[in-house]
Amino acid sequence: MQKLTEVGVDRIVPLSTARSVVRWDGARADKNVERLNRVAREAAMQSRRTWLPVVERLQTIDDPWLHEMRRKPVETLNAALPRLSRITGEFNVSGDIKVRPADLYVSTRYRQP
Repeated sequence: MQKLTEVGVDRIVPLSTARSVVRWDGARADKNVERLNRVAREAAMQSRRTWLPVVERLQTIDDPWLHEMRRKPVETLNAALPRLSRITGEFNVSGDIKVRPADLYVSTRYRQP
């Protein structure tokens, strides 16, 4: 937080992901955002910034395609890849689907239509 403020970031958005170690829930999240605001204010004073960065509330990644993939994986895959069943034959998905946004956006450079 301190370094981000000192280098001139205008907006900071804390992000909660599946592999986040620290879990901020409810009142704890509000308390930590207040603490981050204090750190940003002190860093701005130290670096002589004329404005403070905006520290947003804790965010999660909400992607409708990921929700559908987790809820109905076979239907979602068939809708996204219409010829998949011709290539693989009939298939079923058993167990939980764990698709992380990083798998889609970083690793394979997937772009949603």
